[in-house]
Amino acid sequence: MLQEVQELKNSMECLLFVSGEALSLKKIAQIVEADIPAVESLIRQLQDEYQGRGLMILEVADGFQMCTNPQYASCINKLSASSSNDKLSLGAIETLAIIAYNQPVTKAEIEYIRGVNSVAQIQKLLEKRLVRVTGRKDVQGHPFLYGTTKEFLKCFGLSDISYLPPIDMEKRVELVA
Repeated sequence: MLQEVQELKNSMECLLFVSGEALSLKKIAQIVEADIPAVESLIRQLQDEYQGRGLMILEVADGFQMCTNPQYASCINKLSASSSNDKLSLGAIETLAIIAYNQPVTKAEIEYIRGVNSVAQIQKLLEKRLVRVTGRKDVQGHPFLYGTTKEFLKCFGLSDISYLPPIDMEKRVELVA
């Protein structure tokens, strides 16, 4: 019985953690298949357990929500400021798509498709280990060939490059025309 109660409490904790919004007692009770008074009692226990920690469970108008403790806002702000530099620009995403769908591909081929210089975007993708040099093309100058990496597959939830969604060339032409 005690283990069942702990499992129920753990399940509710998970729901509050993954939900981006407040959950009503009714919603939580439906999901965990328990009655509302029991759910409310366990939520109150969780609130007590989270006292003085980095996360807290707040009661808001629509129900309950897990959020960060305002005491640690400066730490979160530092993370937000540093992670904004980690985002890919639209140009880098475009370059990544070109590499993914045309690999192995040279810088010149990428730039021909994009119509602009792509050195900075390729460098950013190399730094993030989303692309790698796969070899050299057997033409004059022997330019590097670029392809995607295992990290790329992990980031996009692909087991293999063949799972990329197909490009509908007819729609692409219609959009451009």
